Amino acid sequence: MIEKVDLFPHLYSHPEEDSLFSNWLICEDDYRKDEDGSYKNHRKLNVRENVSHPFDEIVNLIKKHHISPERMASLERKKSILDKYSFSKYIEAQQLIPKTKKTQRGNLGEIILGEYLERVTANRLFIYRLRYNTNVEQSMKGEDVLLLNKEEPFSKVYTGEAKFRTTPNQEAVNDICKSYGKDIVRPLSIGFTITLFYDKGKIEEAEILEELLNKVVNKEVEIINIGLLLSNHNAARNVENHMKSQNKNFGIISLSMLNPAEFADIIYDRAFKSLGVEPDE
Repeated sequence: MIEKVDLFPHLYSHPEEDSLFSNWLICEDDYRKDEDGSYKNHRKLNVRENVSHPFDEIVNLIKKHHISPERMASLERKKSILDKYSFSKYIEAQQLIPKTKKTQRGNLGEIILGEYLERVTANRLFIYRLRYNTNVEQSMKGEDVLLLNKEEPFSKVYTGEAKFRTTPNQEAVNDICKSYGKDIVRPLSIGFTITLFYDKGKIEEAEILEELLNKVVNKEVEIINIGLLLSNHNAARNVENHMKSQNKNFGIISLSMLNPAEFADIIYDRAFKSLGVEPDE
């Protein structure tokens, strides 16, 4: 017998106000416990009919996650004193966002997951970690997203892992379930963030994270693990068919669209152009 679960308490309802995700995507939740004892906490997101992708808004998110406001301001000053060709070469040399398609797509999934979770939880991304990637063309280690409640930092922590697939398959779902499906997974990147904050002189934030890390190790903080599968129209079906989980604090969000590869390519082409450089120059 399948036990229906009325509420997966760790995600708010899909946004309804006039906003990026409410205007772009529709939502269906399926929270249940199957006969084999496996939890299937699955939120299905689909692109609304007759709605265009919000390319410009997502381009802005790409830039926000990769480039700090201070650096963006510096680039604007440089733009004012260089001619168009020189500035294009200057931007290209900075390696601000990746050109490698695999990394582009992985980062896109990570960014969408983090931004969506900010809108359906009380937590916020503590840092934009892609700004600190020492090799912009390679994926970073650790969980893709880490969200904390800045008002109540010891209440609940969210970690997330995103998978971008042009065509979904069992392996992609298994990879997410391998990370999160057996036991609640502790966040790996808190230590990195502590070091970063100390280096930046943010002592108070670093000390809060040190205390949080201690509480996490001692299992005094609730941890929620969320996966995202961004793929074509079969994304939700693959999650339904292959998701296996003994972790009640684990859920998967599927985001289905007709041509995810083209979607990603257009976004990064526009991101490069908005910075002042053609991606294949």
